Amino acid sequence: MLERHQSADIEAYTKGRGIVIFLYLAYMLSFADRVIFGIVMKPAKAALGFTDSQLGLLAGAAFALSYAIFCPIGGLMVDKFNRKAIMVAAITFWSVMTFVTGLVSSFLAFAVVRACIGIGESLLGPLAVSLVGDSVRREERARVFGFYLSAGAVGTILAFVIGAGVIHLFSRSPHGGLFVYGIGVIAPWRAVFLAAALPGFVLAFAVFLRLREPPRTLGHPASAPAGHDDTMVFLKRHWTLLVSMFIGLAACQLGSFTWATWGVVFFGRVHGWSLSQSATVLGATTAISALFGCLACGRIIEAVRRRNVVSAPFWVGMISSIVFAILGSIGVMMPNASAAVAVLTMASFCGYMPAVSIFAAMGDLLPAAARGRFAGLQTLAIGVITNTLGPYMVGMLSDRAFPSVTGIRYSLLTTFLSTAAVGTLLVLPSMAAYRRRMQEKFVPAPVSTL
Repeated sequence: MLERHQSADIEAYTKGRGIVIFLYLAYMLSFADRVIFGIVMKPAKAALGFTDSQLGLLAGAAFALSYAIFCPIGGLMVDKFNRKAIMVAAITFWSVMTFVTGLVSSFLAFAVVRACIGIGESLLGPLAVSLVGDSVRREERARVFGFYLSAGAVGTILAFVIGAGVIHLFSRSPHGGLFVYGIGVIAPWRAVFLAAALPGFVLAFAVFLRLREPPRTLGHPASAPAGHDDTMVFLKRHWTLLVSMFIGLAACQLGSFTWATWGVVFFGRVHGWSLSQSATVLGATTAISALFGCLACGRIIEAVRRRNVVSAPFWVGMISSIVFAILGSIGVMMPNASAAVAVLTMASFCGYMPAVSIFAAMGDLLPAAARGRFAGLQTLAIGVITNTLGPYMVGMLSDRAFPSVTGIRYSLLTTFLSTAAVGTLLVLPSMAAYRRRMQEKFVPAPVSTL
């Protein structure tokens, strides 16, 4: 009997680890596909004549609004249908759209394709919350989500490597770009999108062949007392927690996502770096720092919990946002490039901790039977706030408030500080509500002796 239980535990662990690896690779590629647009904004602007506001809309709103709007629908699909099939379809769809991005020219066409990428990638968040919830023990989820979200930093590095490598390779070719028979010469910045799309097709095929759908579970009976985990009851009783988790922590995350979008442009305008130099240096410094921050965040949350701070994910997400905003603001105001890289690398260590904190909090707080739907709402908030507002704010401020070449540093500073302040004001009041929810879930109700 003991051997049978041990065998089942090993099988469950192996299956859970395989699921996490596939989710990690999918998130890595999805993040590379969304970040890579920021790397080619400079040559795209020169070739197509877009304004900074238009670039901000393409990098932010065009992608993020569709990402956000489709998320609740995607979350419902994840709760109702086969998750393996959804994952294969999502990866294939956004990879096709990334490829098409390298072929279009008008602002409207770019907006439509970016919106389609957002639709495909919007399914990944609900998939991660649902699959990890059904295959990983609660006490390990913060670390697993930290590992999963570190793929965003790896995806950023991958985007920098692909962007710098492809542009460097094809800029030196005799044709001045990628020559395709029957089509002609494709500009190096366009070839970046074609190269970024290819790994997604390989991953989709691997998921189709190897991923096994885990059984759905409502969690341990003690974590689902009757009446408390009904979706509408949860919404009515814990709406302040949802505001803090979905809007407050999304605002806390906004600064680092904005930096990932505009960082290459910043070093080009303020410090005169080439696109390939900016991409290479940022990939080797700030992106790697963000990777280690993600990996450390789960352990930091666990360490804070061991000090009996039940709302550890909220505290870690809020404080890391404040640290990023302060260091990031100092970094963009540095007078030379080396000092700016050094300070921004320190800031980036905290950059994606709010995202890890969101997932850890969802694992703590959400009713198990509706993880996909609530994760869809969370992705809606991230899409509207983080992915839309941040990139557009910088572009709009650069066009209207700080129109000089180096004005982008003031646009970034304003965005970093203001959004961290808003996030803090929304998260801080809900610490007590977090504690009450955890008591409600895990402290058993008194048993009558009558």
